[in-house]
Amino acid sequence: GELWLQSFVETRTLMSAILHVAHPALYESAGEALVQVEDHMDDVMILKAWSSVFNALSIISTPGLSLQIRVV
Repeated sequence: GELWLQSFVETRTLMSAILHVAHPALYESAGEALVQVEDHMDDVMILKAWSSVFNALSIISTPGLSLQIRVV
């Protein structure tokens, strides 16, 4: 898991930067959500390595997402 996280640091950082410019309020909300998740986890090392405001919850909780869209 940690090796995978390290291999996509630049991509996830770029995606977060784009979100910060395109939708600052959503970027802030996502960042706050990660802080709250960290407060409720026993092992926060994975969050320390996570370089993106995007996560699986972002995809799951997006209402109106077309079922025809593929996430790769």
